[in-house]
Amino acid sequence: MSANATKEVEAARAAELERALRLLRRGANPSEVIEALSQRLTNKLMHRPTRALNGATEAA
Repeated sequence: MSANATKEVEAARAAELERALRLLRRGANPSEVIEALSQRLTNKLMHRPTRALNGATEAA
């Protein structure tokens, strides 16, 4: 993974962690917060590879 991609992933992780902590401080259901955190991180981490694969498929 390139240094730029690592920085982007770390930024996404930090942003999602802060969002989850903010929701927990406001009294949100911890199970729901963790579920949303995992879904959002998965979506963000898979976005670029999925787009690259789709682009490769369209180019073929």
